[in-house]
Amino acid sequence: MAQGVGLTATQIHNELAVVIVTQWIQRFLNKRESLEDHPRSGRPLSGITQQNIDGAKDLVNDDPHIIIDYVTAILDTVNTSLIVVDT
Repeated sequence: MAQGVGLTATQIHNELAVVIVTQWIQRFLNKRESLEDHPRSGRPLSGITQQNIDGAKDLVNDDPHIIIDYVTAILDTVNTSLIVVDT
């Protein structure tokens, strides 16, 4: 695979697509039967839990001008798992 320097976006996309397809072919040759993600350690796939929803609502109700980074720190989650709620 060529280095990314000097390549157009289309060329980079095409080269990445070849790598990804090659990886999936290898996975299925190694007896993989599904496109679903396998379980892995670390953070859960989603930080959207009822506990986080209720916690975010409480924080926003207490301070409508609260900063999202503060909410994520308190709830120990990431910005992408927070949702906008109409309280």
